[in-house]
Amino acid sequence: MPNPATDGSVPQDTRGVPANSVYVPGTGTIAQQGGTLSVDSTGTPSAPSSDNIAQVAGAVVPVATDNLAFAGQFPAIQMGQTGTGVVSVERVPNKILNVPGTAVTAGTAVSIWTPTSGKKFRLMGYHLSSTVASSLIFKDGTSSGSAVEFLRTPIQAVNTGTPSPPLGNGFLSAAANNQLWLDVTASGTVHGFAIGIEE
Repeated sequence: MPNPATDGSVPQDTRGVPANSVYVPGTGTIAQQGGTLSVDSTGTPSAPSSDNIAQVAGAVVPVATDNLAFAGQFPAIQMGQTGTGVVSVERVPNKILNVPGTAVTAGTAVSIWTPTSGKKFRLMGYHLSSTVASSLIFKDGTSSGSAVEFLRTPIQAVNTGTPSPPLGNGFLSAAANNQLWLDVTASGTVHGFAIGIEE
């Protein structure tokens, strides 16, 4: 039966399968998430894991669940490639913006989201329909006339709800306090919702 590792190597079970591990700078590879290495009741080396870990004075240590800020942690969360060589956390929408039968005149956008003061909106999806065949135009800005278009849907069939394609982490407003505006290519009434977060 193998003995517990004491030299920074990964412990193995009775079949020689190594335990999950983590690399600690200056120490080497240790048991998963810094779990304490022990021998279980069958004499098998065991390395219990912790749900969260932190790096304290260069060592990885287990900590209580859900009490740490994200910065500096080893995440076990959904992430996505941004195309910049860096991965980022996939955000989860927490705002639903109802668009309940809103009349929109072509060329005159209406505000559908005014974020909390000092915040930016991040549009992450939508499901909208119009009472006329029209493209829906999303704009970012402080007023209807100055808002800048950033997304235009294909022309939608009359009263046919169209969901957004996957937008990943979505579109982040250019500036704090900008509103999300909705315009159309043909005047009509728009129904549905948009989703996103403020940051």
